[in-house]
Amino acid sequence: MKAYQKGICLAVATVMMAGCLAGCGGSKSGESKMEEAARMRVMAMLETDAKSYLNLIPEECMEYLEDTYYVSEKQIEEAVQEYLEEWIEGAEDKKIKERKKEVKKAKVEDSDELELDDIQELNEELNVIRAEEAYWLDFDCDYEDTVYQYNGKWYSYNAFERIVNLID
Repeated sequence: MKAYQKGICLAVATVMMAGCLAGCGGSKSGESKMEEAARMRVMAMLETDAKSYLNLIPEECMEYLEDTYYVSEKQIEEAVQEYLEEWIEGAEDKKIKERKKEVKKAKVEDSDELELDDIQELNEELNVIRAEEAYWLDFDCDYEDTVYQYNGKWYSYNAFERIVNLID
């Protein structure tokens, strides 16, 4: 391989590595669209996936829960997993599969922008984060969620509220 070819390969590898690091860095939680944050909560419930459910709260909130309630992230995940398994217990596989399809295709039927004071009630009490925007979303397949934006990502208020109630 000639010197200029090695240089090109090195440059391409550097760009690819930088792209990977940029994509992998930062917060793993949150969604880029508000509808996806709401949809992910329901999908996590239907799939009994505690990790996906926990990705719907900011990392700062997770740290707050760990420090305030003296629990580890693993303990929180176990509590959420137990809740999800109890929630879905007794459901028929066919119904779950049908429900997943409905949720994946669901469209927002109605939405309301919330006053930030409404969504900050719990967060200010916790003194953890300050939401940038908040919406109540009602989907055409019979579910709703309240979502908020924090640091450019969307999170489920309903997921956070449920987790607080589980470990309190």
